[in-house]
Amino acid sequence: MARRNKASQQCARIRIIKQRGNACEKCGYPGYVELHHIIQAIDGGKFDNNNLLLLCEKCHADAHGNIKRKYMDKYRLGWESR
Repeated sequence: MARRNKASQQCARIRIIKQRGNACEKCGYPGYVELHHIIQAIDGGKFDNNNLLLLCEKCHADAHGNIKRKYMDKYRLGWESR
């Protein structure tokens, strides 16, 4: 499966926020939300509305087995386990 570029991901995120609102679909947190694939793209999951959720950063990390994205600096030095 072709890797989606950042621009197409952002377009999908905006489209889904317009449809569903700007809140986490798991906990209801009103604020910044990230796209989450229910079935991961690497496993054949599609990049469409039925396979995407809007999740806050915490719920998104929980959905991926408690792996937390580490926003360390402009160089994005990697991932860190909780």
